[in-house]
Amino acid sequence: MWTQEHRERHRQCGNGFPSDLTDAERERLAPLVPAASPGGRPRKTDMRAAMNAILYLLRTGCPWRYLPRDGFPPLSTVYNIFRKFQREGTWEAIWAELHLALRERLGREASPRAFLSMEIVRRSDDTRGFVVQPRRWVVERCFSWFGRNRRLAKDYENLADTLAAFVAIASIRLALKRLARLG
Repeated sequence: MWTQEHRERHRQCGNGFPSDLTDAERERLAPLVPAASPGGRPRKTDMRAAMNAILYLLRTGCPWRYLPRDGFPPLSTVYNIFRKFQREGTWEAIWAELHLALRERLGREASPRAFLSMEIVRRSDDTRGFVVQPRRWVVERCFSWFGRNRRLAKDYENLADTLAAFVAIASIRLALKRLARLG
Protein backbone atom coordinates (compact mmCIF):
# COMPACT_ATOMS: atom_id res chain seq x y z
CA MET A 1 0.00 0.00 0.00
CA TRP A 2 1.27 3.45 -0.87
CA THR A 3 1.94 5.62 2.14
CA GLN A 4 2.99 9.26 2.28
CA GLU A 5 6.57 8.09 2.87
CA HIS A 6 6.45 6.03 -0.35
CA ARG A 7 5.04 8.95 -2.28
CA GLU A 8 7.82 11.26 -1.07
CA ARG A 9 10.52 8.70 -1.83
CA HIS A 10 9.35 8.18 -5.42
CA ARG A 11 8.34 11.78 -6.14
CA GLN A 12 9.69 13.23 -9.37
CA CYS A 13 10.85 16.83 -9.40
CA GLY A 14 8.90 19.25 -11.55
CA ASN A 15 6.63 18.17 -14.39
CA GLY A 16 9.25 15.94 -15.98
CA PHE A 17 9.20 12.47 -17.42
CA PRO A 18 9.00 9.19 -15.47
CA SER A 19 12.63 8.52 -16.44
CA ASP A 20 13.85 11.67 -14.65
CA LEU A 21 16.09 11.42 -11.60
CA THR A 22 14.45 11.84 -8.20
CA ASP A 23 16.04 14.17 -5.66
CA ALA A 24 17.57 11.25 -3.73
CA GLU A 25 19.01 9.73 -6.91
CA ARG A 26 20.41 13.08 -7.96
CA GLU A 27 22.13 13.51 -4.57
CA ARG A 28 23.87 10.15 -5.04
CA LEU A 29 24.91 10.91 -8.62
CA ALA A 30 26.02 14.54 -8.31
CA PRO A 31 29.43 13.90 -6.68
CA LEU A 32 30.28 11.30 -9.33
CA VAL A 33 29.66 13.55 -12.34
CA PRO A 34 32.98 15.14 -13.33
CA ALA A 35 33.36 18.88 -12.92
CA ALA A 36 33.80 21.12 -15.93
CA SER A 37 37.22 21.03 -17.56
CA PRO A 38 39.58 23.71 -16.29
CA GLY A 39 40.13 26.59 -18.64
CA GLY A 40 37.71 27.70 -21.30
CA ARG A 41 34.15 28.76 -20.69
CA PRO A 42 32.42 27.78 -17.47
CA ARG A 43 29.76 25.07 -17.76
CA LYS A 44 26.28 26.51 -18.28
CA THR A 45 24.50 23.20 -18.78
CA ASP A 46 22.43 21.82 -15.93
CA MET A 47 23.94 18.34 -15.58
CA ARG A 48 20.76 17.00 -13.97
CA ALA A 49 18.80 17.99 -17.07
CA ALA A 50 21.47 16.43 -19.31
CA MET A 51 21.39 13.19 -17.32
CA ASN A 52 17.59 13.20 -17.46
CA ALA A 53 17.80 13.54 -21.25
CA ILE A 54 20.20 10.59 -21.52
CA LEU A 55 17.98 8.49 -19.24
CA TYR A 56 14.97 9.47 -21.38
CA LEU A 57 16.79 8.24 -24.51
CA LEU A 58 17.70 4.99 -22.78
CA ARG A 59 14.20 4.30 -21.50
CA THR A 60 12.19 5.31 -24.56
CA GLY A 61 14.62 4.19 -27.26
CA CYS A 62 13.92 7.28 -29.35
CA PRO A 63 16.50 8.53 -31.85
CA TRP A 64 18.72 11.40 -30.75
CA ARG A 65 16.94 13.84 -33.08
CA TYR A 66 13.57 13.06 -31.45
CA LEU A 67 14.72 14.17 -28.00
CA PRO A 68 12.01 16.54 -26.68
CA ARG A 69 13.04 20.17 -26.31
CA ASP A 70 10.93 20.66 -23.19
CA GLY A 71 13.12 20.65 -20.10
CA PHE A 72 16.20 19.18 -21.75
CA PRO A 73 19.35 20.94 -22.95
CA PRO A 74 19.90 21.16 -26.72
CA LEU A 75 20.41 17.87 -28.52
CA SER A 76 24.01 18.65 -29.48
CA THR A 77 24.89 19.44 -25.85
CA VAL A 78 23.39 16.20 -24.54
CA TYR A 79 25.07 14.16 -27.28
CA ASN A 80 28.46 15.80 -26.64
CA ILE A 81 28.20 15.08 -22.89
CA PHE A 82 27.25 11.46 -23.61
CA ARG A 83 30.16 10.97 -26.04
CA LYS A 84 32.68 12.73 -23.78
CA PHE A 85 31.72 10.52 -20.84
CA GLN A 86 31.87 7.50 -23.14
CA ARG A 87 35.36 8.33 -24.46
CA GLU A 88 36.76 9.07 -20.99
CA GLY A 89 35.27 5.95 -19.38
CA THR A 90 33.13 8.05 -17.04
CA TRP A 91 30.05 5.82 -17.37
CA GLU A 92 31.97 2.75 -16.23
CA ALA A 93 33.64 4.70 -13.40
CA ILE A 94 30.29 5.98 -12.13
CA TRP A 95 28.82 2.48 -12.31
CA ALA A 96 31.78 1.00 -10.42
CA GLU A 97 31.46 3.62 -7.65
CA LEU A 98 27.72 3.08 -7.32
CA HIS A 99 28.15 -0.68 -7.34
CA LEU A 100 30.70 -0.51 -4.52
CA ALA A 101 28.45 1.86 -2.57
CA LEU A 102 25.55 -0.53 -3.00
CA ARG A 103 27.64 -3.50 -1.84
CA GLU A 104 28.82 -1.55 1.21
CA ARG A 105 25.28 -0.44 1.98
CA LEU A 106 24.05 -4.00 1.83
CA GLY A 107 26.89 -5.05 4.14
CA ARG A 108 28.72 -7.32 1.73
CA GLU A 109 32.44 -7.44 1.15
CA ALA A 110 33.31 -4.52 -1.13
CA SER A 111 36.15 -5.98 -3.12
CA PRO A 112 37.15 -3.71 -6.03
CA ARG A 113 37.21 -6.71 -8.36
CA ALA A 114 34.03 -8.32 -7.06
CA PHE A 115 31.84 -6.87 -9.77
CA LEU A 116 34.07 -8.34 -12.48
CA SER A 117 33.90 -11.95 -11.34
CA MET A 118 32.23 -14.39 -13.71
CA GLU A 119 31.41 -18.06 -13.50
CA ILE A 120 30.36 -20.00 -16.60
CA VAL A 121 27.77 -22.67 -15.83
CA ARG A 122 27.81 -25.40 -18.48
CA ARG A 123 25.39 -28.19 -19.04
CA SER A 124 26.73 -31.74 -18.83
CA ASP A 125 27.09 -33.52 -22.18
CA ASP A 126 25.25 -36.64 -20.99
CA THR A 127 22.22 -34.75 -19.65
CA ARG A 128 18.96 -35.13 -21.56
CA GLY A 129 15.86 -32.96 -21.25
CA PHE A 130 15.34 -29.91 -19.09
CA VAL A 131 17.60 -29.52 -16.07
CA VAL A 132 17.73 -26.36 -13.95
CA GLN A 133 21.22 -24.88 -14.08
CA PRO A 134 22.54 -23.29 -10.88
CA ARG A 135 22.62 -19.47 -10.73
CA ARG A 136 21.56 -19.09 -14.38
CA TRP A 137 18.56 -17.05 -13.23
CA VAL A 138 20.92 -14.24 -12.20
CA VAL A 139 21.94 -13.61 -15.81
CA GLU A 140 18.38 -13.93 -17.10
CA ARG A 141 17.14 -11.50 -14.44
CA CYS A 142 19.77 -8.93 -15.48
CA PHE A 143 18.77 -9.26 -19.13
CA SER A 144 15.12 -8.69 -18.19
CA TRP A 145 16.07 -5.55 -16.23
CA PHE A 146 17.99 -4.25 -19.23
CA GLY A 147 15.09 -5.16 -21.52
CA ARG A 148 12.89 -2.59 -19.75
CA ASN A 149 14.91 0.05 -21.56
CA ARG A 150 13.77 0.25 -25.16
CA ARG A 151 17.20 1.37 -26.28
CA LEU A 152 18.54 -2.03 -25.17
CA ALA A 153 15.51 -4.13 -26.15
CA LYS A 154 16.67 -4.33 -29.77
CA ASP A 155 20.07 -4.02 -31.39
CA TYR A 156 19.68 -0.38 -32.43
CA GLU A 157 23.27 0.73 -31.92
CA ASN A 158 25.76 0.77 -34.77
CA LEU A 159 28.80 0.93 -32.49
CA ALA A 160 29.63 -1.58 -29.78
CA ASP A 161 31.06 1.24 -27.63
CA THR A 162 27.72 3.04 -27.67
CA LEU A 163 25.89 -0.14 -26.70
CA ALA A 164 28.36 -0.71 -23.85
CA ALA A 165 27.80 2.88 -22.67
CA PHE A 166 24.02 2.43 -22.63
CA VAL A 167 24.38 -0.86 -20.72
CA ALA A 168 26.53 0.98 -18.16
CA ILE A 169 23.92 3.75 -17.93
CA ALA A 170 21.17 1.16 -17.40
CA SER A 171 23.27 -0.34 -14.60
CA ILE A 172 23.79 3.13 -13.13
CA ARG A 173 20.04 3.67 -13.17
CA LEU A 174 19.37 0.38 -11.37
CA ALA A 175 22.02 1.11 -8.72
CA LEU A 176 20.73 4.67 -8.19
CA LYS A 177 17.18 3.42 -7.65
CA ARG A 178 18.32 0.85 -5.11
CA LEU A 179 20.61 3.25 -3.24
CA ALA A 180 17.91 5.91 -3.10
CA ARG A 181 15.44 3.33 -1.77
CA LEU A 182 17.89 2.24 0.95
CA GLY A 183 18.34 5.84 2.03
